Amino acid sequence: MMQATRIITVALCAAFLTTTQALTQPAKGGPPTGMVPFLQPQAPAKARPATAPARAKAGPRVVVGDRYPNAHLITEPGRYGLSVPPDGTAYAVIGHTLARVDRKTFKVLSILRSIEGPRD
Repeated sequence: MMQATRIITVALCAAFLTTTQALTQPAKGGPPTGMVPFLQPQAPAKARPATAPARAKAGPRVVVGDRYPNAHLITEPGRYGLSVPPDGTAYAVIGHTLARVDRKTFKVLSILRSIEGPRD
C-alpha cells in the first residue's frame, strides 16, 4: 500500500512539473503560453489645476482663522458622518466646504472636507 501511494505521489509531481514547464515555455516571439503578458506600468496622470469655473462653483475659498458669519451651522452632524462637535464649537457648511467653527465668533478652526451642499 505504501509503495502504491509513493508511486502515485511521484507520478502526480512529475505531471505537475511537466505541465508547469509547458506553460512557461515561451512561444515563438511572444510571451510564455498560458501566462498573462507583462504589462508596462503607465505614468500617473498629471494633475490638472482647478480652472476658474471650477473654483467659482466651489464657492468661497475657506481659510482657517477667517470668520464666516453667514456659514450654515449643522444641526444634525450624523447626516455628514460626524459625531457631536466638541464644546464651544460647531460644524458648518461654507459654500461647498465642511468646517469646524467657533460657535460664537464663526472663526474657522479646521477644514474637514468638500461637500455638495447643506443636507439639513
